[in-house]
Amino acid sequence: MPLVKISACMMVKNESERLAQCLDTINNVVDELIVVDTGSTDATVQIAQSYQAKIYHHLWEKNFSKHRNQSISYASGDWILIIDADEHLDLGTITPHELKITITDLSHDIHAILCTVKNIMKTGQLSQLFQSPRLFRNDPRFHYEGTVHNVPVYYGKTVSMNIAINHYGFALEPDKMKLKFERTTSLLHERIQKNSNDAIAYFYLSNAYGFHGYFEDSIRYGKQCLRLSQFKISQDSWKITSLYRTIGRAYRALNQNNEALSMYLQGLEIIPDDPDLHFELTKMAAASCDFESIIKHGNFYLTGFDRYTNDPSLAKGRILFSLDISFKRAIQYYVINAYLGLNQCDSAEQLWQEVKTWILEDASIHEEFLKNLCISGCNLLLSGYIHFLIEHQQQALELSTNPNYLFQMGNLCLDMNQPAFALSYYQKLINQDLISVELLEQMKIAFQMLNHIQGVERCDRLQKKLNPSIFQINNCKDERL
Repeated sequence: MPLVKISACMMVKNESERLAQCLDTINNVVDELIVVDTGSTDATVQIAQSYQAKIYHHLWEKNFSKHRNQSISYASGDWILIIDADEHLDLGTITPHELKITITDLSHDIHAILCTVKNIMKTGQLSQLFQSPRLFRNDPRFHYEGTVHNVPVYYGKTVSMNIAINHYGFALEPDKMKLKFERTTSLLHERIQKNSNDAIAYFYLSNAYGFHGYFEDSIRYGKQCLRLSQFKISQDSWKITSLYRTIGRAYRALNQNNEALSMYLQGLEIIPDDPDLHFELTKMAAASCDFESIIKHGNFYLTGFDRYTNDPSLAKGRILFSLDISFKRAIQYYVINAYLGLNQCDSAEQLWQEVKTWILEDASIHEEFLKNLCISGCNLLLSGYIHFLIEHQQQALELSTNPNYLFQMGNLCLDMNQPAFALSYYQKLINQDLISVELLEQMKIAFQMLNHIQGVERCDRLQKKLNPSIFQINNCKDERL
């Protein structure tokens, strides 16, 4: 059986800055490149031509679906890939040839393939993840609807594949983000003028206004969407549930925490394992030092993170916002400190096995973490933390310049019979001209343990010259976070 032919269908306008990067990711995958240009005045057309694209010119009519459908109408392939200039195709571990074999072997009743869309911020952070049909059988009935945030209409079954579409549409300069916001919201408002019951238009308005900081508008449009969706269940129903997170965050931004909590809990009644809602509830609990709630919602989030990351199809089309690895690490940190606060040492030690794989990458948390370890009574974990830092001495010594942290670490290293490492911490205090009688006493102990007589004598000479009050250091157990 011959392999399927794939046509990539695109609509573009003034995309010269990003188009080539997109086309590089699909050039070896597709057999035909269809580009509908809606009035570019830059080098977009020339770039597309350099990739042997078939170019068709149509004036922009403020209707994304219309131009999307125009591109589809020109496709001659067996299957159609829908991709935008600000997106990159990522096949993961499979080759283009293997992809075509897989598609060729699909049963005839499958008409669409779900891909995982990842919205990537300018910082590289994953801001959204959701599944969306992007590969379609070339059926004459297949088309798009909606002037903006257009929706595919197709017939037959879908199948999910481990293919990603990385979207960089949010990784723009502020002025371009503003123009995109104004264009999108204007088209959405036009949709609502034509159909006041357009729940999906309200959904996208709520997200757009919330993203740009218009929180009261975000709440208003989000609640209208929820009201409308109660009376009409559709393929977008699961997508709409992510509004509980959007509205809740808007309430929090307005310092209306009770309303935010209510929205999050309403969402959990519909989707009890939703990672976004548990992420937000963990943050709320951390703000009030509610250790039990941190542990409850934090562990729900961590379980959900792994489940939804490994199988995005579980989201059933809804948008997930909290699946960047930095979010997982933040929740792990909240939870391990909550365990310490409740003296649940066994649970803290178990989570430490994961935390230690990344903790050296975040210097900002070590001062707080050491204080919490010192007051927790979890001595086995404290010892494990110190030994871990000893194993990674070069990185560990660069984590903090805080005098109390450096002095505490030096003293703890002494307690664990690591005088040389202790002296490395004490030397950082010397380098800051923070010398005290107390520091020199500890350094003398370290030199004595190393049988370094000259070091002991040097400390004695310095002690005689010092005012004892030059540098005062808190003890490890003097203060609680």
